[in-house]
Amino acid sequence: METYPDTVESVEALLQIHQIAFERAQKKHAPLIYDAFVTTFQGAQQIPKAIQLAFEAGAVEHLSREGDNIANVVQYLADEHPESVQNILQRLVERVPKLEHVDSEPTIDGRLALLFKDEPFTKPFLARFASDGTLKLLAYLILLNDPKPPQLLCIEEPENGLHHKLLEPLSEELRIYSQKSQVFASTHSPFFVNTIKDAKSLWIFQREDDGYATITRADEIPHAKHFIETEEGLGDLWSEGYLRGLPY
Repeated sequence: METYPDTVESVEALLQIHQIAFERAQKKHAPLIYDAFVTTFQGAQQIPKAIQLAFEAGAVEHLSREGDNIANVVQYLADEHPESVQNILQRLVERVPKLEHVDSEPTIDGRLALLFKDEPFTKPFLARFASDGTLKLLAYLILLNDPKPPQLLCIEEPENGLHHKLLEPLSEELRIYSQKSQVFASTHSPFFVNTIKDAKSLWIFQREDDGYATITRADEIPHAKHFIETEEGLGDLWSEGYLRGLPY
């Protein structure tokens, strides 16, 4: 049983006690905390390769961190939330020209296959023949339309592997999702930053000369306020150095 002193001599000592307690609780309960409240998605790069591998047949409720169980989640949504999967596929069709629908079917060897149907073709084709961007966008739409969303969603570099014209609709999907859950997305893309209309939603990381990083909300950077108010793209301001956050 852990014990802590009844009194502390300074604020620093109090913070140290809280930090120790937090680290111990995090180590003990991290799996439970993340399963219940937090989803971290880093699968944008892995999806095209992973989806070509063999899938074990069977429905899975949530998308994995790597996004390699897309077919299983599609099957689950089709079985349990048909209206949700129809919404996802309709949004995908709206973003990807000529795409009619996507299905998941079990194979004779017990695996699961994703089948894509394009308008010009009479027969559907396997996911391995779909474009990387299509698969990644499907994964994001599944993630952002989870019937039981986590309270916190973290996405690393959502711009990876997507055509720059898809960043605007993806950003809008994230904005809609943020109305029911909290979202953190890290990015190195000025194109993606340009899709952010509210400067209060953009936080800039800047590494200082002492080696420590500072985090500043974009609208609180004094010399940038005038440019933000003139509605110039936030990504353009960032690229030009007005918002700091540049590597050096």
